[in-house]
Amino acid sequence: MLKTNKVFIDTQTYVKAGLHFEGVAFKAFHELCVKGDLVLITTTVVEREVKGKIEESIKDALQAINTVQRKARLLNSIDNGSLHGFFQQFNEHEIHEAAQKVFDDFLKGCHAKLATIEVIDLNEVLDKYFGKEPPFGQNKKKSEFPDAINLAAVERFVNDEDVYIISEDSDLKNYCDGKNNLHQIDSLDKFLGEYNTHTNELSNKLMQFIESKREDIRADVIAQLNDADGYNVSTWEDAELDSFEVVNIDDFEPSIIKIDNNYCLATFSVSVDFEVTVSGPDFNNGYWDSEDKVMIPMETTTRTEVQEISFDIEIEVMYEIEDGELTDIAFDVNIDKLSRGIEFSIEENNFEY
Repeated sequence: MLKTNKVFIDTQTYVKAGLHFEGVAFKAFHELCVKGDLVLITTTVVEREVKGKIEESIKDALQAINTVQRKARLLNSIDNGSLHGFFQQFNEHEIHEAAQKVFDDFLKGCHAKLATIEVIDLNEVLDKYFGKEPPFGQNKKKSEFPDAINLAAVERFVNDEDVYIISEDSDLKNYCDGKNNLHQIDSLDKFLGEYNTHTNELSNKLMQFIESKREDIRADVIAQLNDADGYNVSTWEDAELDSFEVVNIDDFEPSIIKIDNNYCLATFSVSVDFEVTVSGPDFNNGYWDSEDKVMIPMETTTRTEVQEISFDIEIEVMYEIEDGELTDIAFDVNIDKLSRGIEFSIEENNFEY
């Protein structure tokens, strides 16, 4: 049985999702909040942290665009309509406002309840800090003050009632372990999986089907990854990706995040090991050009390494229902952002800096 319909989402969860509030898990959660099935609880600390992260991400993105525009300025002189828009100047203020509005609209659409921080007892927070208690821990991490304030505000808001805390933060987990009414879950996907297990009678049957197709799903993921585009983004100048291949895929735990109108959506994250081969200039055995003050490579060299990368996977299940049983079942496996290619990072030297 579901313990409560109240949910607090930590800043870390928003950041891990890439601040993408239109992602499948956030959209499914939003729909449940709109229907009144779930209640989102937030704090001003979370709002400020998330908006700060949004601002940082936009700043980094605009700097990257400006860098590319400078390096590609020759293309700006080409009379080509397809390139014209790329070199237009961006209104940074409008971009920041639009991005912040997406988060505001998400909270507003979810009818989020604000747990105010004005009512918390700061002495209790400080006692935990100096007492090396969770979420601060033995090292008295000052960085945990926002989490401590959030938890204190949420506890006051729910007033001993149950609430789900969505976060992977280990110190926050330790804090929740000592509380009977705080139920920590690692991710929004896993929470939605638990929600559907307890509220939709089809969930168990759909999960049984997905489990029966585990090896097919694994094979499909491997095939898609091996067929994808890839590139090397290391500091090894002029190095190029020769080949890559999946050599291992970790076990995975799908969570059903949505069941609606003969359609089911399940998600999971999985770590994958690739054997990656990259070739590039052999700077280690080049010669130093004292005039230009650069290393001149004479030969090329090749490196092969195993690199681990994590992927978010979606399983779409389409079905009919006859006499309470699933029939005409079909499924598709999609790997999030795979169309952008796989980003590897193989250096000429494996020094640890």
